[in-house]
Amino acid sequence: MNASKTKPANGRNRTEWHNIVAWQRLAEIIGEYVKKGSKVYIEGKLQTSSWEDKQSGERNIALKLWPRNWSCWRPQ
Repeated sequence: MNASKTKPANGRNRTEWHNIVAWQRLAEIIGEYVKKGSKVYIEGKLQTSSWEDKQSGERNIALKLWPRNWSCWRPQ
């Protein structure tokens, strides 16, 4: 699952995407309640991984969030 947040940068909105990794029942629950545009709060463990692209030789880094607690914010 990917999540995004938009924040102002140099007078323009900038969207950042985050990789969220959930398995088993937690993934089912999040899939049931979270839809595109949903506002969520997630706490969890951050994990980085790095690899080298075999074709370009470029070094890549990925940051993943493994959720422990989450809540879906709904408008009142």
